[in-house]
Amino acid sequence: MYKLSKERLAHLNIHFVDSQNGGSIFYKDVFASPIELLNYINSNHPSEIIFQLNGRETHVFNCENIGHIGNSGIASRKWVDSNSIVKENRNGFMVEVALVSELQVTNTFCVVIEKEGVDLNIITAFPGPYAPSFPYNGQNESDYQLSVIFWNKHVLLRVKDV
Repeated sequence: MYKLSKERLAHLNIHFVDSQNGGSIFYKDVFASPIELLNYINSNHPSEIIFQLNGRETHVFNCENIGHIGNSGIASRKWVDSNSIVKENRNGFMVEVALVSELQVTNTFCVVIEKEGVDLNIITAFPGPYAPSFPYNGQNESDYQLSVIFWNKHVLLRVKDV
């Protein structure tokens, strides 16, 4: 069973409100809150499970039967104008963010979990395709290299101020 701690609930809320921090936002008319998302994932099965070297797993849910569930805040660098990329501090990490006129819609979302017995403790969840964590000190070497490779080819997205 998936579980959501109060600490992680607070973190997950950034993907349920209009945020200046990025574009991966769940549509309120599909999942009004993290609790509604929790109810959904506890009654459905992921379409894919990605095993990470740090023991975490990413459970990917495809909601084709629902339709668009939110906006994706990640894109390949080759699809964005390199002049639109800025650096921003996100939770203590300097990350690159492409400023775009609109975000892509998605019918997929990811849930990152840590297993504890039979419980699946949610670390985070976000609309859009799988993305590894940002590279950070303390990551094992293999995870670090995978993160570097991914984030050298991808950027976060944010709608630019008009």
